[in-house]
Amino acid sequence: MTEQSLRQKAVEAARGWLGSVPGSAGHADILAAYNGHRPLARGYAIRPGDAYCAATVSAAWIRAGIAAAAPLEVSVPKMTALAQKARIWVEDDAFTPKPGDAVVYDWEDDGRGDNAGYPDHVGLVEAVGGGVITVIEGNMGAGHLVSRRRLGVNGRYIRGFICPDYASLASEDDPSLPPGGKVAAEQPDEGKSAAAVAREVLAGKWGNGAERKRRLTAAGYDYKAVQAAVNRLVKEKSNPASPEKTVAAVAREVLAGKWGNGAERKRRLTAAGYDYKAVQSAVNRLMKK
Repeated sequence: MTEQSLRQKAVEAARGWLGSVPGSAGHADILAAYNGHRPLARGYAIRPGDAYCAATVSAAWIRAGIAAAAPLEVSVPKMTALAQKARIWVEDDAFTPKPGDAVVYDWEDDGRGDNAGYPDHVGLVEAVGGGVITVIEGNMGAGHLVSRRRLGVNGRYIRGFICPDYASLASEDDPSLPPGGKVAAEQPDEGKSAAAVAREVLAGKWGNGAERKRRLTAAGYDYKAVQAAVNRLVKEKSNPASPEKTVAAVAREVLAGKWGNGAERKRRLTAAGYDYKAVQSAVNRLMKK
């Protein structure tokens, strides 16, 4: 099965649940797909009353047979963290995903610059064309149904993208590529640094997983050097120390475990330029809700 076929299987699974609402047969199927896979993330089986957007995406990946290459979770923040750890997270609002990838949203995005807020919601990319991304999402809107959303590339509320390594699980080369699965060799720009190529990787120009390695090597780049530069850029972007964030946003990061506990939390927040007392007060308010 080709990478494209695997991606299409994930999309078809999600399409089959369109219109489902909590308590429906489609909703039950999503929960069954997620709960039937082992191992369960954190040993937690999703329940009928839980928010299920991340479970919908996870279930689509499970049905596509790519669970080994995807961050299965029922929690959007934890799914995002798993993707970051696996280096399949793209921290670039302007990235153009492929069908079968996932879009993560932050509803407090003000639309300025690259969003670095709290991951609130996730959906599976169904199609991309004409600068528009079509996404299938579970737990959507007041009716908590499975439905579609259309947004522009680099649109507001995009937090980032999860791009599972479909290519690593493909059993056949894509027939649209030349024999051996290799793309036509791009010619390296001698003046282009590993950092510059790494930024192109994060923008989606070089694909993912085995495909990325093939293309970079065929173009004459040092794959290890470029990947090391990619890892550095991802680490820099995922560093939570950004005084431009609101106190409420940092408080949510505290509750998500990003800043540690006790004296460590106070030290890290202060070193990052935040008002520890203000952040802690916001944390206390959130815990009372």
